[in-house]
Amino acid sequence: EEERREMELHLAGFAAKAGDLTTAAETYGRLLETDLTDKNIWLPLLEVHAAAGDEGALSDLVSQLIDALLDPSLRNEARLVKARYLMGLEGREFDAVDLLKSVLDEEPDQQEAADRLAQLYEKSGYDEDLVELLQRQLDVARDNEDLEAIGSLSLRLGELLGKVERDDALDVYRRALDWVPKDRAIITAYLTILGPGDDARERAEIRERLLAIETGEEATRLCRELYGEWQALDDADGMLRALELGYRGNPADDGIRNTLEAHYRETEQHEKLAEFLAFDAQRFAGEDGDTEAMVQRLHEAAAIKRDHLSDPAGAVELLRQAFFATGSVEILRELIEALQAAGDVDAATAEVSAALESHPHQDAIYAQLLAMRATLALGQGKPDDAVRDLEEGYKLAQEAVSGDLVTALGAQRDAAAGAGDDATERAATLRLVEVLNAAGDAPQAREVLAAWSEQRPDDLEVLIRLRDIDFAAENWAGVTVTASKLVRSLEEDFQIEAAMLLADSADRLGDPGAAREGLEHVFSVQPQNAQVIARLRGLYEALGANRELAQLLAHEAASAEGEEAFELFRRAGGILIDSVGDPEAALPMLRQAVEAKPDDHQTTVLLADAYIGLQMFAEAGQLLEEAIGRQTRKRSPELSQLQHRMSRLAFAAGDRQLQLQWLQAALDSDKNNGDVSSELSYLAMDLGELDVALAALRAVTLSKVEGPMSRAQAFLFQAKIAHQRGEARRALLWARKARSEDPDLTEAGEFLAELGEG
Repeated sequence: EEERREMELHLAGFAAKAGDLTTAAETYGRLLETDLTDKNIWLPLLEVHAAAGDEGALSDLVSQLIDALLDPSLRNEARLVKARYLMGLEGREFDAVDLLKSVLDEEPDQQEAADRLAQLYEKSGYDEDLVELLQRQLDVARDNEDLEAIGSLSLRLGELLGKVERDDALDVYRRALDWVPKDRAIITAYLTILGPGDDARERAEIRERLLAIETGEEATRLCRELYGEWQALDDADGMLRALELGYRGNPADDGIRNTLEAHYRETEQHEKLAEFLAFDAQRFAGEDGDTEAMVQRLHEAAAIKRDHLSDPAGAVELLRQAFFATGSVEILRELIEALQAAGDVDAATAEVSAALESHPHQDAIYAQLLAMRATLALGQGKPDDAVRDLEEGYKLAQEAVSGDLVTALGAQRDAAAGAGDDATERAATLRLVEVLNAAGDAPQAREVLAAWSEQRPDDLEVLIRLRDIDFAAENWAGVTVTASKLVRSLEEDFQIEAAMLLADSADRLGDPGAAREGLEHVFSVQPQNAQVIARLRGLYEALGANRELAQLLAHEAASAEGEEAFELFRRAGGILIDSVGDPEAALPMLRQAVEAKPDDHQTTVLLADAYIGLQMFAEAGQLLEEAIGRQTRKRSPELSQLQHRMSRLAFAAGDRQLQLQWLQAALDSDKNNGDVSSELSYLAMDLGELDVALAALRAVTLSKVEGPMSRAQAFLFQAKIAHQRGEARRALLWARKARSEDPDLTEAGEFLAELGEG
């Protein structure tokens, strides 16, 4: 059965093609008896009946199918076969109307049925039916959002209604423009049926739609007409729209373009001005275009978007166009800033990287591009990337890139410090110093080095660099600080060199004491170095550090011999006695000096002072007696000094008369011994030995050597003694001499006042 059915289908098909319609109809008929709904059988059978002109068989089969088929589209296919057959018969065309209506009732969007029915209505002049049909089709087109169908159907319906119902036609066109606002045919048809009596504003609005799609000279003509219409309606917005549309339609019209631009600028319509400039820039594109003018327009438009409209993203696109046209580094810089403002740093980096890849030469411009990318990297917290780019750029354009490299190195240093990366931090610091020095900013370079040195005082290389920078700049304060650190870091001869530099810089600074601690450190490490000892001795002398000086002299004496050792011990002891007042510390030094030279007078005196200071009176007495016994002259300064020490022993023993006698003897031995004459004067006056006192005071006034008592005081004491004795004239004379000798001696003036002389 299956094979037989297939063979019958082939037979029916071959018969239909060969024109044997009877065989075809019979064969298809037998097949249809098994399944009336098989489209592969009934559709070709309908075609065979139609071709054979067998209207009865055709109608019967269509009726059967309409009842049997469930799918509306299949039923309508059967109806359409019959409708085509009827429309093909002369005088029978309109018999197809009901069939076609039935199709549209079931399938409103069946296009063939609608088209054939419309043809029949147009042919018969059935306007009302045609209008109804077109309206139904239009509704279907709107439901399906078929813009092409909406346009064509609206146009046909409007033309049809325009003959009898103009208002209805206008309504059709209005609704159509909601769907297809730029359909020229509909706009033109709309304008055609609008007359002088219609609303002038509506006519202007429709002409505005036409202007929106016009170009060239026609756009210019229509713009000027429409501008006048809106002007007559006193509609400034409409006038502006006319200019805008006219310019869009014909940008080459200078009059429209200039008027529109001037209006935007005068009214400060920033957004529209930016759009205008961006659009107008395209006039200058192309091989023969004015690139400079195009870029100027784009650049201004971008600036407006960025500065007035807070639209960095909009500025980006315009600047990108300008950069593409020129390759200008300055425009690229603005593009990068706009991308940053828009928050798209990755895109900014990509733009610069692309520019670097496309730049043909490694020149100053290439260096600028590297600097741009480095700035972006810094903003993203990538100082290593920034330094890498800037170091490359520095080789190409040192002066231009220097400042950026300084910034990047500072950021790299700080980031490394935060991460605990000492090696990177140090390398960045030293490189930063190099770049700053090369740029002529030695003070800043020095500050960077100094800061690092504060953190890493053991970094010898940095200290040496810092020393050299300060020395070259004669920054003695800086040299002093650095040298102070170097003396603790260097060894042997290098340490000595640093110590000498420290001392020299402190002297030049005017603060020799600043070198003390460093010199003392070096002395503690290299105690036998003559240079250090000499500088330290000079420093102690300058500072008045007498105890330290004495200890240093004793240290020198310990390694010296003969006369040199004697002199050093004696000087050390003398300083401790006379300047420090420490006889205990002085005693061992003076004893060694005496051992070296037992007969040395000065050493003997100093040792006697030490004994007296330590209350070793017996030793002092024996020493002085032996020394006095060795004196060969009855009067001499040396003898006077020995006798003076004997008076001190008498004082220590509480024998003031013996003290007086020894002082008199000492003064007899040396009238110029001011210490003796002064002491004797005070002691004699205290004891009432006025003649002795006057003799001592006279020695003070006649002495060529300044002593503890001044000449003016000696004259005043003589005046008081004379007054005490009742010698008024002499008292007045000595008092006047005292005031003459020292006008600032208030006691003299007061005493003269007592004497009755103002």
